[in-house]
Formats: sequence, structure tokens, C-alpha cells
Amino acid sequence: MRYTFTNAISALGLNDGITDRRYKVVFHTLRHTFCSWLASKNVPLYTIGTLVGHKNTLSTQLYAKLLSLIHISEPTRLGM
Repeated sequence: MRYTFTNAISALGLNDGITDRRYKVVFHTLRHTFCSWLASKNVPLYTIGTLVGHKNTLSTQLYAKLLSLIHISEPTRLGM
């Protein structure tokens, strides 16, 4: 699966011209995006951690910050 993913990224040119590895699309990008989407839909952090197999709750805490950022920006987005 990882080989297929890498080939798809190359074929689409998503990493063309990107030299800093922090900004490259990699397989882990899918996992992080999945967790971020769940967090943005108010899925409990425990559930997110369970779904992705985090052994340590500290790994899932990254998404708690994302939740707080979403809630802070929500009134602005709603025109309040």
C-alpha cells in the first residue's frame, strides 16, 4: 500500500519542487489528516486515539490543541 501511495504522490506531482521534508506529502499525512478531521467534528480524543492505535494518550493530545483553535475561530466564522 505504501508503494502505491508513493507512486500516486509522484504521478500527481504533489511533492514536486518541495525540498523541505516537513512539507512533503507522505503516508503519515493521511493519518494526521484523518485525526484532524475527526477532531474538527468533535470526536472525543479517546476515540481518535483508539481508532489510530495510539498507545499513549500524549500522542492524541496534539489534536486537543487543534480542537481549541477550531472553537476559538468558530464565532468569527459564524459572523459573531
